Amino acid sequence: MKEFIIAMITLLGGFFLGKHQERWKNKAEIERQKRKLFCLIQDLESRREKDLECINDAFSTAILVEKGLMKKDQFITLSLPRKIEGKPIEDTFYSVIESFEFGYREGVRALLVNIHAVNKQLGCLYEKFNSEENLTSNDLINIHGQIITYSYLVHELNMKKERYIYNGKSNKELLDVAAKAFGVNYHIDDIVAERLKHTTKTSS
Repeated sequence: MKEFIIAMITLLGGFFLGKHQERWKNKAEIERQKRKLFCLIQDLESRREKDLECINDAFSTAILVEKGLMKKDQFITLSLPRKIEGKPIEDTFYSVIESFEFGYREGVRALLVNIHAVNKQLGCLYEKFNSEENLTSNDLINIHGQIITYSYLVHELNMKKERYIYNGKSNKELLDVAAKAFGVNYHIDDIVAERLKHTTKTSS
């Protein structure tokens, strides 16, 4: 009887130790995946400023050429961003989604939606750009607003990480906040006014 009790205690001890080790391994894997997600978003942060600058320059140039405030040959130096890799972020995020608070989840989901939209619009722009047609402001207006919002989400998620809480603003509200944060004009009248103000200062 004594041997039986000892054997049962040993078995139960081994069982609970195994469960504890399994939970520890799962927790360690979740933390590893979360760090990976943060690193992937950090990679986007390292390039989002250049991506925003490319599209903003293209859009502003198109507006100013159409308004006769800039020479048409300025488009020769135009460049477009490369495709944004969203799949690694999506896969990593959904593998640990349950470990994040609701506000952060919604923020990453909004980022993934924006990545998809930016890439879709980039594909259309590359088709036209490679055909040697001049890109117009109408071609660029949607991606211009989209990449401002995308850049803001990347910046906030990278800076705040799990502390970020998506506040459910509409696209228009988020665009307004993002444009102010980055000091970017997205209204055509504001772009023209800024150019005229710069021209006036230069001439005087």
